[in-house]
Amino acid sequence: MVQIVRKASLPSPADLPEPLAQLAAQALATSLREPRPAGFPLLFTKQWQLIEPAVAFLHEHAIQRAHTADTLRTYTEILYDWFDTLEQNDIPWHKADARCCTARPSS
Repeated sequence: MVQIVRKASLPSPADLPEPLAQLAAQALATSLREPRPAGFPLLFTKQWQLIEPAVAFLHEHAIQRAHTADTLRTYTEILYDWFDTLEQNDIPWHKADARCCTARPSS
């Protein structure tokens, strides 16, 4: 089943053990051109592989085009339903097209 995980904020380095605290401090200092905010939806397959095209689409509409939170939620729900349907029917998303996903008449 497709999973939606909401992006969390990075932890405070002070709250982590020393080896991780240094890495957390580096991560906080990293400058991103267009960071995804906390709560941004990330879609994963049942094998926990990021569904990159879906996340890229959401990123484009949420960050670059500045759509509302409601629009992002709607897009996320539609993408979730689409990728979950493909996964339940064992159809690889990169091979999906209109022919594979339409109802076929029974014989």
